[in-house]
Amino acid sequence: MKMTKHDSIPDLIGTCLGSIEENHSGSSIIYTSQLDRLSSSDIPYLFKKPKNIVTTTSQAPKIVAVSHVGGKEQVDSEWHTIKAVFHDFADLPHNRGELLESSTMECHGHVWTVRLYPGGHSGSTDDDQVAIFLHCVSATDMVKVKAGFRIRIPSSGKNYPSGKKLVFGRGEKRGWKDFAKRSEVLNDQSRFLGDGNLTVEVDIQVAQDKLPTWKPSIDVAPAWMKLLDSATSETADVSFLVGGEGKEREIHVHSIVLKVHAPDLAALAEEYNKGTPIPLTDFDPNVFRRLLRFVYGGEIPEKEFLRDNARALISASNRFGITGLKLVAEAELASAGINVENAAELILFADGTHCAMLKEAGMNFFMANSEAVMGSAGYADLKESPDILNELMVALVGSKKRSAHSGPDNRDYKSMCVSTLRQKLDGKGLDVDGSKEMLISRLEEADSDTTY
Repeated sequence: MKMTKHDSIPDLIGTCLGSIEENHSGSSIIYTSQLDRLSSSDIPYLFKKPKNIVTTTSQAPKIVAVSHVGGKEQVDSEWHTIKAVFHDFADLPHNRGELLESSTMECHGHVWTVRLYPGGHSGSTDDDQVAIFLHCVSATDMVKVKAGFRIRIPSSGKNYPSGKKLVFGRGEKRGWKDFAKRSEVLNDQSRFLGDGNLTVEVDIQVAQDKLPTWKPSIDVAPAWMKLLDSATSETADVSFLVGGEGKEREIHVHSIVLKVHAPDLAALAEEYNKGTPIPLTDFDPNVFRRLLRFVYGGEIPEKEFLRDNARALISASNRFGITGLKLVAEAELASAGINVENAAELILFADGTHCAMLKEAGMNFFMANSEAVMGSAGYADLKESPDILNELMVALVGSKKRSAHSGPDNRDYKSMCVSTLRQKLDGKGLDVDGSKEMLISRLEEADSDTTY
């Protein structure tokens, strides 16, 4: 309720302040039932008491575009953990400067090791120190890795954060020359050691270039998903036998739904006699079930399932023409990170499934890190595709540049990124699936139809 001229601001403020309570974190909260009595122009009195207060109820203008100059916009990955166990710590060589290094471990597409100096690093302050460093083995002069990390000793509960993201280049390690006193590590009361072993866990978060992605807007229809969940041999007229031998699962569906939302699946069903289960031995039952939930009700799988099964979802969606789910899974796979080890493999996969945005992202990474990618295991397979190899070479030599202007009147489609092309196609009500060449062709054809 808004204040009236008869209300006293100090009295009303006192009423509100009297309703402040401490929450579990120690911070103050005000119940909204009390704040309802204040108008937007009255609220400043809660925080300061100047004689003249100028307020405005207008909101800041909406930001409709962002430009990043001199670099790319980056996003943080999730935190993942690697662990190294140094057995019988007390018996390890501990002359100052002596190094022990863990085996290599992969995390976020990069290769890491944990380096331990049981008797201190050459740069440690004294001889009673233990030094620990994180080393990114896969970092090179061309492929630098920006990462934040926390070194943890689980037995003691001690946590050592890097504080900010640090850049790893070729041969560079990051950590602490004076991690802990050696005498403290050997002291049983400090609990650094468990059964005489020093266990080091390292949480790693890397900065990744944010990819330009576009996904279609999708309406969710829970009622239709209930229809799928309740389908049986008596209520549905089509069934699929999904999974390999010994893992088959029969899934019942309705042909009328397939005809409307999944014509390719409906066409497949018409090839079989009614009542005959349709075998789909190449698909995981859980993945196919998620595809059907999207077909029926537009449900997108939860992020964890999407991340773990992105390729399988893309393959199934591509085969049966479920474009919306395919584009969502493609965006998830691309945002999970493209690196030296997976770039060539992702380019091949994207080409085979017509994932234009993923292929574009992989090719851009290749152009920026060509020498390193050429040394990866996946590049041997990529070389077997003359067409893709030719595309990469043309891109490298031609140094194609995307147009900075992507307004409605700009028709330099070849210079645009895939996300922009898809947005334009969607705006025209055209198909957004297919290779970049197919997307460009559709736009050019649409332009020619409107040119007089």
